[in-house]
Amino acid sequence: MKNRQTTLSLLLALLLTSPLVSCSAGNEAPPSTDNTQTTMEQTVEETETEPVYTLPDYDCGGGDLMVLTKMEGTESGRWTTHDVYAEELTGEAINDAVYNRNIALQDKYHCVIRQERMKMDAMPSGIAKFILAGDATYDIIMPNITSAAALSKDGNLYELQDRLELTRPWWNAQFTKDTEIGGKNYFVNGDISETFMRATYAIFFNKGIIADNNLENPYRLVEDGRWTMDKAREMGAVFASDVDGNGKRDETVDHFGFFVLSNQVEALYTSSGEKIIRLGEDGSFSFHAGDERSLRVLESIYSLYADKDVVCNGKTVESGETMFSEDRLLFLMGTMNNVVSMREMETDFGILPTPKADEAQAEYYSYMNTWASSCAAIPVSCADIEKSSILMEALGCYSREYYTPAYYEITLKGKSSRDTESLGMLDLIYERRTADLGNLFNIGGVLSGATDLVNRGKNSFTSLIESKAAAVEKELTELNDMLG
Repeated sequence: MKNRQTTLSLLLALLLTSPLVSCSAGNEAPPSTDNTQTTMEQTVEETETEPVYTLPDYDCGGGDLMVLTKMEGTESGRWTTHDVYAEELTGEAINDAVYNRNIALQDKYHCVIRQERMKMDAMPSGIAKFILAGDATYDIIMPNITSAAALSKDGNLYELQDRLELTRPWWNAQFTKDTEIGGKNYFVNGDISETFMRATYAIFFNKGIIADNNLENPYRLVEDGRWTMDKAREMGAVFASDVDGNGKRDETVDHFGFFVLSNQVEALYTSSGEKIIRLGEDGSFSFHAGDERSLRVLESIYSLYADKDVVCNGKTVESGETMFSEDRLLFLMGTMNNVVSMREMETDFGILPTPKADEAQAEYYSYMNTWASSCAAIPVSCADIEKSSILMEALGCYSREYYTPAYYEITLKGKSSRDTESLGMLDLIYERRTADLGNLFNIGGVLSGATDLVNRGKNSFTSLIESKAAAVEKELTELNDMLG
């Protein structure tokens, strides 16, 4: 894996100075008049990184491309999207990347990109309501992933596997595979969504604490496949201490080895490679959270949360950032949203994937917060499925060319970019972003129930799963009905 990481680091270094992919206007054939999208053609010309891709033509005749995006209904607005519309150039890298991407897309398709927002919690019912009314206002919708899953189950979204080129690099292959239902994808993700990047979980480590305590190099642990939950606790125990000597652990004073939030049980579980449900050889979904390894993973997560001397189960992500910036925390579990917030801290920090459950686990997987992350979908009430499909593909392609390099530059600029290893880690994290349909549909309430048990200090997972059997069977039947 070491040689692979070196190669990835070099590729990501190129990312900061050149586009990832070229979306060529080319001399494509005129658009077809039926509802079948013109197939994208890959040109023979190659670049140092990726091929040049030719997008199909479509002429919007100066009309709108209307995109519905999400808005967080809280004062902080940490998860409000900023990837669809920019009013003007401001000199801020992300804003200007969005603006320039839109100019390029608008020029090619003779359209005007417009955005309307809806509060995240209102999206499932709000979108279903306008679809039921036959409202064709929106060409593309970008709800959070949880809302998209609910909408797909109720038949509100178009199937996309025959309308988009889902093997193209701007669509995340792991996410596409993990959210496929009977060979069908109703919502997609990748470069088109900046919150898909920001909402991805990672582990941040304090380089000063590593050096002062002569701890193992975390990057080497990742490369060697030895970065696990147990290893994180073991290293954290070396640093954790009751600083004021009062016999209690206080997150405002004491030192901790690892910081988690109550809702990160699902992130650790999914990053272990486990699923609530899996698609079997017979083509149907079956329940898997009760098998031997799944139960062992839940026990490991329980043990992590229960180790109060080493692990801080914090109240808010901001409190974790404070502890980390004050050099009182070795490992912070958070999302990429934390990176910009911590760029001003004096001590250098590095970025790691979420740890494996054990060394036998073949790959590192990264979970994204499905409440916070957007995705892209097409409502069945859209006015023109060909237009929506072609322009969604173009948004993905142009986002990879314009937006993603700007995002990486902002994410890596500052304390976290002083080593080339962070570049390789980011690629590893983003490559393996995974999702669990069993969690998205909350099959039987199993994972939410397990999260509650862990946070109450209980590990009766077998009893929990037994109590959910009837609900699991009913909801699996409903999901399998979508396979027809």
